[in-house]
Amino acid sequence: MLRFLPLLAVSACECGHTPADPGDYALPDLADLPEDLTAEPLVSNDGGLPVRFEAGRADAVTAWADCAAILTACLEARGGAFDACVGGVPTCTTAEPWTEDSACCPSACVGGYQAARDAGGSEFDAFIDTFAIAPDCMPGLEEG
Repeated sequence: MLRFLPLLAVSACECGHTPADPGDYALPDLADLPEDLTAEPLVSNDGGLPVRFEAGRADAVTAWADCAAILTACLEARGGAFDACVGGVPTCTTAEPWTEDSACCPSACVGGYQAARDAGGSEFDAFIDTFAIAPDCMPGLEEG
């Protein structure tokens, strides 16, 4: 479940980027989803597995989706400013992000992105590698 929060700036990595301004974007309200998205499973046009939206579900997958949602909202609002968005994302305060009161990204994910940037990786590559291809920085995802 996506939760709302004011986004707090965190310190930037040594790659010289500036954290995002928290006032630049807001998350959508999932309560505004059409009822047909929650009543029946969704099936993709290319024959993928059916998916059902569960508003009350809270686990590693939903926490990862929350992290991705706040980063995506920032990227859309800031024209793809990966460094600023990752540098400004709120970090989780527990080892179980799905128990947090607000959407967040684990500090291990932010640190992994920053390490990839500090090592010379592009913003895009560091982002995709950390948050999409191998999001093992999210506790619970590695457990299957």
